[in-house]
Amino acid sequence: MVRIQAKPVIRYLGFYLDAKLTFKEHIRFYATKACSATHCVRMLGNACRGLSPVHKRRLYITNILPVMLYGAQ
Repeated sequence: MVRIQAKPVIRYLGFYLDAKLTFKEHIRFYATKACSATHCVRMLGNACRGLSPVHKRRLYITNILPVMLYGAQ
């Protein structure tokens, strides 16, 4: 007989779910991912030769905002 151990958090369709459905792990994971992407965009837009503010905004809207808002609706 095989016993299945319960995990504190499971991932289902990209959502991290715990027993109480608090979504804390989901928020933590995607907030970390968005911060990492923001750091990468910041490195691309350095002061000497980098992206213009218009291009940084476009990158933010197309790449970072969807990561932050995944599952928020």
